[in-house]
Amino acid sequence: MKKFPTIVCVTMLLLILVARVGWCEETEPVREVLDNGMTVILLENHNAPVVTIQAWVNAGSLTEQEFMGSGISHFVEHMLFKGTDRRSVGQIGQEVKEAGGETNAHTGYDKTVYYITFHSDYFDKALDIMADVIMHSAFDPSEVEREREVIIKEIKMNRDDPFRRLYLMSNEVAFAVHPYQYPVIGYESLFRRVTRDDLLKYYHRLYVPNNMTLIIVGDFKADAALPQIRDLFRDFERKPIAPITIPQEPPQTGLREKIDAFDVTVAQSMIGFHGPSLNSGDMYPMDVLAIVLGGGDTSRLYRELREKRGLVYTISAWSSTPRDPGMFWIASSYEPENYANVKNAVWEQIEKLRSSGVTDEELSTARAKVLSQYLFARESVEGRADSLGSGELDAHNMDFDKQYVESVGRVTKDDISRVVNEYFKPENSVIAMLTPAGKEISGKTESGGEPQQAPAPGIEKLTLPNGLTLLLREDHSVQTVALRLSILGGARDEDKNNTGITSLMSKTMLKGTTTRSAEQIASDIESKGGSIDSFAGYNSFGFDVSMLSRDIETGIDVLSDVVANPSFPAGDVEREKTAALANIKSVDDDIFPASVKLFRQTMFDGHPYSFQVNGEADTVKTLTPDDLKKFHSQSVTASRMVLAVFGDVDKHKVIELIQKSFGQIESGAGLTVERTVIPFPETIKKAHKFMNKEQAAVLIGFPGISVDNPDRYALDVLSSFLNSQGGRLFQVLRDERGLAYSVGAFDILGLDPGAFVFYIFTVPEKRAEATDGLLEVIRNLREKGLTNQELERAKVEVMGKHAIDLQTNSQIASEASFDELYGQGYDNYERYDSKIRSLTVDDIRRVASQMFNLNRYAIIDLGNYEGP
Repeated sequence: MKKFPTIVCVTMLLLILVARVGWCEETEPVREVLDNGMTVILLENHNAPVVTIQAWVNAGSLTEQEFMGSGISHFVEHMLFKGTDRRSVGQIGQEVKEAGGETNAHTGYDKTVYYITFHSDYFDKALDIMADVIMHSAFDPSEVEREREVIIKEIKMNRDDPFRRLYLMSNEVAFAVHPYQYPVIGYESLFRRVTRDDLLKYYHRLYVPNNMTLIIVGDFKADAALPQIRDLFRDFERKPIAPITIPQEPPQTGLREKIDAFDVTVAQSMIGFHGPSLNSGDMYPMDVLAIVLGGGDTSRLYRELREKRGLVYTISAWSSTPRDPGMFWIASSYEPENYANVKNAVWEQIEKLRSSGVTDEELSTARAKVLSQYLFARESVEGRADSLGSGELDAHNMDFDKQYVESVGRVTKDDISRVVNEYFKPENSVIAMLTPAGKEISGKTESGGEPQQAPAPGIEKLTLPNGLTLLLREDHSVQTVALRLSILGGARDEDKNNTGITSLMSKTMLKGTTTRSAEQIASDIESKGGSIDSFAGYNSFGFDVSMLSRDIETGIDVLSDVVANPSFPAGDVEREKTAALANIKSVDDDIFPASVKLFRQTMFDGHPYSFQVNGEADTVKTLTPDDLKKFHSQSVTASRMVLAVFGDVDKHKVIELIQKSFGQIESGAGLTVERTVIPFPETIKKAHKFMNKEQAAVLIGFPGISVDNPDRYALDVLSSFLNSQGGRLFQVLRDERGLAYSVGAFDILGLDPGAFVFYIFTVPEKRAEATDGLLEVIRNLREKGLTNQELERAKVEVMGKHAIDLQTNSQIASEASFDELYGQGYDNYERYDSKIRSLTVDDIRRVASQMFNLNRYAIIDLGNYEGP
């Protein structure tokens, strides 16, 4: 469902639980309309020292009138943080960094949202910045032209990305009259015609206080903030807004279908049905139906088309219900020769719903899923702010998420049958498909008191007799629990003959045990509103479980069964192998993962870090259930495990449950880590790959360090500095020289030394200039390091991001379990800020000088041209 980030579907039977778990107990938001018409919503949340300020503007692609299809709303979004009457270009980004924060924005059909999320110590500064950019953006002429080139590159990236291209094509097919058919970013030919005067005209027309909502959520005092807001916006004058007429889509009278050849390795398609709007009561049964059909591993489409018949690699469904009638979408990927079979199988499932309806279990599972999603979304300040904003603007009710949950709870089987009969008709359907160029497809059809901040819950560590490390964190502020089981291993334990086996093993461990089938595993978790997923990386693998706290016993029982007793059913192994092979092929469809793949092969040359986590096709094809069983017995041992259980739990009960369920797992050899030698290049090593794309990618990487090296914190600061709008890569290569849409750096960190990588995405004709520019910035950084001012700004930014990234129990469990597994200690995250604060400019210069050796690095480039 594409609607409100915090709301998806639930049940009347759970309303008593919902009331019990916090609606009546939480701080209520404060809503006030200022004299100038601006709506202000304030909600205090003192769980973490983080605040988000969001400005929601009723301006999007539907409000563009004479500029319709040009993407002018998105253009304005790009310009708002590019300088004001009193803040120069780049200064906004620098000041936000100084507040330990981050900015972003997004544009939709009928709204544009701007946000600053930051450390709560800097509330006054962040609020002043938001007020300044909203009221006084400068639209500097040179910046307009620079940003125009950036957006053009973004448009080209959208055309290169298979799913974005498919989604845009699907809407063009679905809507013949309504502006939903136009891409929010605009068409390149129309976008190029937008002038600075057009931008100012549009900005002054719609960026007025009576067309805006300001939302603040987090660790601040609402009664102190409201007078500040009134004062800051006192000169922001209300203006009349002319009504905007949106043409309504007429009823569709026949199937619409479009199939395009594209540079992909597997077919991707979307089947859609015109559906209801946000204001229709049909929205609720349609959302329940989306979960029943394609909302997880227990959904009908997943079980039938992927698990039972092996027709698709991926399949999902969602109901998009914006202010005007939207679409119900079913998206899938598969081999092109399966096109007719997939389409027919989807219709078979729809007809079964039409004739037999849904079961009580399916209704119960959908309701539980929405309740859990609602509760988990409430953990972050951004999630709560998004909920308030979506409710206020779209439904004219900031508490719409609560109303939504109650309404879904009243959905009946008859409601489901009614909407299936109403909307799921061939003449009301559309099909859009991207198919690999040159491949045939079959079956094409015809056309009160001060709130007190409680101390952060601490972590307790225990070691079971068999060597399993257990981390516990009691946090009763939410009624959920997160389990993260991290196991030492991953691709690092593989060789060229079995690469990809860890990823395949972890996925198929969820496909059946000696006592549960794959469907039972999914049902036991999802029927209670939970989720269970596997992960696999270069240094570890494992499982994540999220549950309502009342169901912790079920979560632990299922997880321990999956870990200890996998049966690796042959049919499921083959299906997961087929899906893995599709993922392996799809890496080469997208320029960024393709470039990272080539970089790893070039830099690490035969070491497991050069592998892909999913493996190589020739190797994965040969893996058998017996191979997985043998690898499981070697790699899944208790002394190589760290299990984090964080949330609303009773630690004594949890310890008893864990000892009972995990205590019988074999101990194994322990958490010893043997370092291996990386065959880093001794000189400059180059590689090139041809890709038929409109953009070019250049990556330059240097031999790196391991996770236990204290210089990792200096690299965190450097990475943050280089990726920020105030950093040199962005300022020099994107803003000043207009060479790139995307530019930045990232650190590959592991138990063995990794790499520090710089990247730039440009157009092929500017590849050489972009490469020289990237090397110039690296040379300057190596020779001069950072200034004191740059360092202090970067420190605040990286500490702020770290705080923002650790708001939820799931996020903290992930970091704590990895740190414990890799020998850094489960409480290492608590020392992070002190390690960052202790860094000096000499530390940064030393690390940059040592690492960025311009006589020894790997450089790779991809694009539509011959290599060097």
